[in-house]
Amino acid sequence: MTGTNAVTKINLKNGYVILKPFITRGAMKEYNKAIFNGVTAKAEEGVTPTIPLENLGEAQDILVKMMIEKCVINDLEVGEFDQQFIDNLDNADFKKIADACQKLITDSEVQKKSL
Repeated sequence: MTGTNAVTKINLKNGYVILKPFITRGAMKEYNKAIFNGVTAKAEEGVTPTIPLENLGEAQDILVKMMIEKCVINDLEVGEFDQQFIDNLDNADFKKIADACQKLITDSEVQKKSL
């Protein structure tokens, strides 16, 4: 696995995934929309909104679907990264992909702060 603006290849149990080299605007919009779905925050200082756990899972699914550029499973290239594809991934493989996507978000935030 490599860092920001480089090819991120993740080896899976029965293939591999290549992620987009950077976090896309569309992916961030959909990710944030899923995380904050139904969350309301009061305008009071120091009030932290409570994010339902199911929102986090949904947000991870969306992020993974939108950030995969290429996937090869059992020597066959996967053409569509839909919810069925995500749900059929080995859970450990999904976690590796989701963690790499989170790292892309973190890297983009660090890069923004250094500009």
